[in-house]
Amino acid sequence: MYFPYVHKDEAPALSHLLEARNGLLWPADASLRLADVPPEGLAIASEKFARSERLYRELYATAAYGVRFVEGGFVYEGVRVLRTDADTESAPAGGVR
Repeated sequence: MYFPYVHKDEAPALSHLLEARNGLLWPADASLRLADVPPEGLAIASEKFARSERLYRELYATAAYGVRFVEGGFVYEGVRVLRTDADTESAPAGGVR
């Protein structure tokens, strides 16, 4: 993910994600496409999480708010990463929403 006001070697601050009122472009190299995520969310496989770990950890930090992203001409509101317990029956069927 690139922010023009952040040095390329620095991790983007949480506030930079929250300031994206019009939406950020979903990274082309992300391991998931937003169009493939159903409204109820989905679990992120560990290998996919590892490929885009920095992005998913930033989204986890904004889980209370979610972030608006644009991908393929569509706007996705409230994109966030949630931690779930896959071993319990009551766990939601998602890791990404």
